[in-house]
Amino acid sequence: MRYRKHMVYAAVLIILLGYYAYFEVFRAEQREQKEEADKKVFALEPDTVDHVALSGKDRPKIVLTRGEEKSWRLQSPVESERTEWKSKSF
Repeated sequence: MRYRKHMVYAAVLIILLGYYAYFEVFRAEQREQKEEADKKVFALEPDTVDHVALSGKDRPKIVLTRGEEKSWRLQSPVESERTEWKSKSF
């Protein structure tokens, strides 16, 4: 009779530990990763971008391209070379 009662307590304890491990630990990590991803504006790798075009209402289109050594070059509306604009992570 005693062993049966202890087996029930052990089963309840295992179920509670499983609940805690899954919902409080594993799911919390997934939730934190999702929140970090939601904070980012763009979901892409910065090193893969080599061309950016910005446009606005009643404004000229601005085009930036990546040159050698990861420096950005303004191509439109005025063409120029700026080496201070180094690639930064998003």
